[in-house]
Amino acid sequence: MNIENKKTALDDDAAIYQRTQATESAKSERQKLSELTFRGKMRYLWDYYALKAFIGLAVAGILIAILVLALKPRPEVVTYVSFLDCPWADSEMTAYAEELLDTLQIDKSKNEISIDTKLSAYDSNDRMALSTYLYANTIDILLCSRDTLEQMAQNGALIPLDSLPEDILTGFSADEIVVTHVTNKNAEDQADHPYGLCLADSAFAKRMDPEGEYDLSKLYIGVSIVKDVRREDTINVVRLMLGKTIPKQ
Repeated sequence: MNIENKKTALDDDAAIYQRTQATESAKSERQKLSELTFRGKMRYLWDYYALKAFIGLAVAGILIAILVLALKPRPEVVTYVSFLDCPWADSEMTAYAEELLDTLQIDKSKNEISIDTKLSAYDSNDRMALSTYLYANTIDILLCSRDTLEQMAQNGALIPLDSLPEDILTGFSADEIVVTHVTNKNAEDQADHPYGLCLADSAFAKRMDPEGEYDLSKLYIGVSIVKDVRREDTINVVRLMLGKTIPKQ
């Protein structure tokens, strides 16, 4: 046997040396700490642990914030409005929605009126999404052009306004009312009905466009197949937008 080639020593990176080095390092740290004054020990501990503690607290804070947001109950939507090609910023529409809640005396901490301004009548994908939302009863109120509203009504996605309380239609001329019928041959009711109202002289127009910067004669309001749980609130929102008085209970 060639004993000259036999390995008689451990490599420098052997585990036993690593443990020994770690032990000696720990002893050195403890010895260094024991030789310091009280103030020196405090400063040493602060310099050594401050960054780790800060990172730990930051991570814990982020996790707690995420947990709080995840567990916090979301406000219930009492009325969902889809406003196609809205000329106003989301912040302005949110402020208007909160005004409606205040007028209706609805608790804003638990409820909300959602006004969605993301969709456009000029985008084919948006129009497809709009139809889907309407048929799924996600949207309660539709604000859009006369042509779009008429098309949605003919597709059976809106309800006739004469099926709502009588005061909704009062005060409007024939030119301000969209009258059409459902074109689906399988529809039970194919008679002409009012489906939309012009918002040019409405309370909504006076609140949002007091200077008359926009041509709101082209803006119409229609109502989708309202869910029973949101029907009353939705009708009252329509009343407020039109400038109607809400009947006393």
